[in-house]
Amino acid sequence: MDDTIQQALAILDLAIQIEKDGIKFYSRAADSVQNLRAKKSLLSLARDEEDHLRKLQVEYGSLQKTSSWLGLGALGVEGKVAVDVNKIFPADDESIAKLVKPEDSDIDALHLAAKMEEDSYIFYSKAAEETGDLNAKAVFNYLADQESNHLQFVNTTLEFLERPWEWFQEQERPILEG
Repeated sequence: MDDTIQQALAILDLAIQIEKDGIKFYSRAADSVQNLRAKKSLLSLARDEEDHLRKLQVEYGSLQKTSSWLGLGALGVEGKVAVDVNKIFPADDESIAKLVKPEDSDIDALHLAAKMEEDSYIFYSKAAEETGDLNAKAVFNYLADQESNHLQFVNTTLEFLERPWEWFQEQERPILEG
């Protein structure tokens, strides 16, 4: 196996760990929040991370067996085509408990989620920039786009919780009579 494939497998190992840690973090954070919208948002993020994990594991298996990337089409993805993993999502229960404490608000948990999504976006963007393989670049760009969408989703949820009237005006565009 050549160095390029070894490097790609190492990046995929980190990406797989990021997704596993994200699933664990979002699931635990959802258990600790009280607001139903915040809970649903965190559980939705956990499900998305599970989907990313499956795709990365399939890609890893292909790369390990055939020394070639499957690319987005084989992963069932429609549409457009070094970071310390421990700094994105905490991996162990103790670290998660320190970050998301029972006394923290739902908003605190979502702000933390936003930071982690931003860090994940940076990780995948950097991986896409550094690879020379077009299929690898497409996979990493897809994952970066997904993390960017997650960040938008979390920020919209935060706006709803922190400033509901502004959220309503932006999302629903009511007709104000006066």
